[in-house]
Amino acid sequence: MYTKIFLLALTFTFFPSISADSHSEKALEQKSKVEVFGYWKKEDCQKISESSGKLLYSSGVQLEESRKHRDAGHPLKAEQTAAAAKYLAEMASHYANNFEAYCKRPA
Repeated sequence: MYTKIFLLALTFTFFPSISADSHSEKALEQKSKVEVFGYWKKEDCQKISESSGKLLYSSGVQLEESRKHRDAGHPLKAEQTAAAAKYLAEMASHYANNFEAYCKRPA
């Protein structure tokens, strides 16, 4: 009985370290692949950049609409268009982050 408990304790002691080693090896493998193959085509990067700009522009338009609704005394419409502006700005940020991660070459 004590032998089973000892083996169980031993298994749980070393299993996480074995698992962590395999994960770090996989992460290193993936990292090296990304460094070699991780850059997107120039055309795709151009599309990401343009999309980010269009989303940010649309966010500004929605924010201006929100201001107009607020000035006109329509707080619900103002809140809805402000939420749309925030969403579009967040999406533009995500596109910009992808551009930064996959399209810019390290210095």
